[in-house]
Amino acid sequence: VTPSTLCGSGTGTVTLSGASSGADITYQWPSSADGAAGWTNIPGETNTVYNTGTLTATIYYRNFVTCTGTGEADSSTAANVIVNPLPPAIEGGSTVCKGASVTLTNSSVGGTWSSSDAATATVGSASGEVSGLNAGTAEITYTATTGCTITSVLPVNPIEPIVGAGEVCQGNTIGLFDGETGGTWNSADASVATVSASDGTVTGVNAGTTDISYTLSNGCMVSINVTVNPLAPISGTFNVCEGTTTTLSNPNAGGTWTSSDAAVATAGSESGVITGILAGSTDITYLLGTGCYSSVTVTVNQSPAGITGNDMVCAGDNTALSDLTLGGTWTSSDVSVASVDAATGLFGGVAAGNATITYVLADGCTA
Repeated sequence: VTPSTLCGSGTGTVTLSGASSGADITYQWPSSADGAAGWTNIPGETNTVYNTGTLTATIYYRNFVTCTGTGEADSSTAANVIVNPLPPAIEGGSTVCKGASVTLTNSSVGGTWSSSDAATATVGSASGEVSGLNAGTAEITYTATTGCTITSVLPVNPIEPIVGAGEVCQGNTIGLFDGETGGTWNSADASVATVSASDGTVTGVNAGTTDISYTLSNGCMVSINVTVNPLAPISGTFNVCEGTTTTLSNPNAGGTWTSSDAAVATAGSESGVITGILAGSTDITYLLGTGCYSSVTVTVNQSPAGITGNDMVCAGDNTALSDLTLGGTWTSSDVSVASVDAATGLFGGVAAGNATITYVLADGCTA
């Protein structure tokens, strides 16, 4: 008798093979719960093939063959219809995100795992680790050592990688983007960088790194590590007279200074020394190797054309000084030696000695 195997429950078939056939030969199928005793004839089952009813446990069968002409009879060897239990339910997760993994488990040991759609999700045959590859649904099957299986339908939820720069300058912004809409953005460290929850705009706060994550309503999340490069404001005096210099500085070393209009003012590329050339304004930029930069507008003020006139006078006498640039004010460094009229530049000697006569414009530039 050829045996068969069932999983959980079902209908089995047993077949008597190698038997003779003829008009005087009869067959009878008995069954037994253990194959050793308690054999009971099955009413009406007198063929060489027996289709069992629904079985939930293992049953043994044999066939009793009788030759009615001679009275000879014999019994076949016993064979069983094995009913193996179904594996327990699959545990460990009901969904997986695209690009992520989840490990499924089954309490029966020694079985193997398989996926119905390896383009959607793969599974380690021994480990049960499922990797989501593309949005969709895959059936993950666990096959026990008995050959019985249990299946879990596992949706792979969509999520796309974050697109955008991984660097931002301190105080500046960048935009991050994800192909799946409707999610929420978050920064792991808002003291380094903040991010708009709705549109992915990242603002660099302080130098350092932080993870920016994007989470969908299905729970899927992706992240990108963002570096905030240091950037500090330029300090110094932002105006200079024609023909004079001022030095600007920045606490972040190693950058390069440039002027947007070298006809107005030049900038020492390493020193930050600004030289006023011609009255006007120019943007002075300090650029770091990271690409981060700070800029200020420097105003070059007009200087007086230059004092003309006699630079010596006798005590008690007067002489006139002048400058072609109008609107300035005259001063003396020592009025006990020489006086000067603030408006006209009339210079008078008071006593023997030296005094410096200065012509000051409203912008502070002097001659």
